[in-house]
Amino acid sequence: MDNTGDNKSKKQAYSLWDGIKMKPVKEHYRRYLITSAEELAWVADIVNRGKRNFAGKTILLKCDIDLDNHQWVPIGISEQYPFCGEFDGGGHIIRGVNVRSHFEYIGFFGCIQGNHTNTPTTICDVQLFELNIEGIGLFSYSGGLAGYVTQNVEISNCVVTGKIISKNCVGGVIGIADERVNIKNCIASGMMQGALNTGELVGQQPKDPLMANYDDTATIVGTTDEDITINESVL
Repeated sequence: MDNTGDNKSKKQAYSLWDGIKMKPVKEHYRRYLITSAEELAWVADIVNRGKRNFAGKTILLKCDIDLDNHQWVPIGISEQYPFCGEFDGGGHIIRGVNVRSHFEYIGFFGCIQGNHTNTPTTICDVQLFELNIEGIGLFSYSGGLAGYVTQNVEISNCVVTGKIISKNCVGGVIGIADERVNIKNCIASGMMQGALNTGELVGQQPKDPLMANYDDTATIVGTTDEDITINESVL
């Protein structure tokens, strides 16, 4: 196949969002198979309206998605309305996540809440490209993947690239995480700027982090109490 045909095929492989449309997804053996941008937008909407938090369910991405820089409302806008399920990106790309908000927790996800069992909730194989995240609230915690993650969650094999800015803490993957959050094999790159703690993976974590398989020369968890900018940090 020539280069023109190959590029066209790659473009057609993406599901492009218009910033408005949503499409409901039916549960299939405790899983929700996401095959379009409209279905992903529905997941965000149903969580943020408090209709369903997907606890005990898995969201499985089945295609690449381009959100086309339309304003995105993070999945799980608050601790009152968190995302409580598992999310398997299937190695697919989600491109063009654009969030500029006063919300406390800013990212592709806002608040992810796991479970109290010995088995962690998993967020895995998510690739977020061309992020544009800006938390403009005084207490905004911003992360490429999620603003806040709590209660026994494992995040693995995720890639985050783009720009993340906040008036509070910034992390390439998570803005703020509690001590029961485990990060494995994750990469964050781009420009990260926060008014308080800034780290390549996590902006702030109250206790010692549970993290594995990272470059220990990087600023994994932010420790500064002043404005800092990290450019092109790759773990």
